[in-house]
Amino acid sequence: MTHTAQRIKTLRKQAGLSQQELADNIGVLRETISNWERGASRTNVENIERVATFFQVPVSDLLGIQIPADTVQK
Repeated sequence: MTHTAQRIKTLRKQAGLSQQELADNIGVLRETISNWERGASRTNVENIERVATFFQVPVSDLLGIQIPADTVQK
């Protein structure tokens, strides 16, 4: 399972949402959420942004990218 797959599943469960509820909120099928969480398919940039916006986390968090603090604009 990829970092992104695990992170989506963790965020969804922490929010107390079913796969169907998350799918409804971001405009994809429940099967799509299942596939992402199992690592059976990858999401595209648009859907990564939807998930990040919905959970109010940076895209980098979903992708497992560490951004050094000195490169972040204030």
